[in-house]
Amino acid sequence: MAVQAVEIAIDDAGAERAAARQIAATRKRRRTLQMLAIRIVSIAAALSLWQFVGSGIDPVLFTTPLAVAKAAYRMIVSGELWTYLWPSLIIFAVGLTIAACVGIATGLLLAHYWVLDVALGIYITFLYSIPAVALVPLIVLWAGFESAAKIIVLFLFAFFRSRSTPIRA
Repeated sequence: MAVQAVEIAIDDAGAERAAARQIAATRKRRRTLQMLAIRIVSIAAALSLWQFVGSGIDPVLFTTPLAVAKAAYRMIVSGELWTYLWPSLIIFAVGLTIAACVGIATGLLLAHYWVLDVALGIYITFLYSIPAVALVPLIVLWAGFESAAKIIVLFLFAFFRSRSTPIRA
């Protein structure tokens, strides 16, 4: 009789946990939908305000979202967009690839050799704390306005601004 009571109590506890999980999942789903709706309304309000305010200003100085959408559509249909977008995508890919390779190599070296971590950690922290935007004028002076400067800036933003997040099970 006592064993049956314990089994019933265990079954009740399991049922209560399952119900609590179901309630938590429902609340999480509802919260996610609320956040999505708030963001959509916020974006719609901002675009509407932009359209309203921008329509009263000279288009040379300030354009509207509708004008931007029309121009984007024309550029996509004509193929002109890829003419201007392709070089930027190549520079982006090169900068990101270099940052990923250097970042992974640095991470592996620092994780494997603690002496390197201790020796170079202070310099990495120092460089991480410098706003990358502050370095842009120096990079332009050193590398000019060509692709090399753009790749260096992308490298700095990707290498020093990426943060590792712990893997959660």
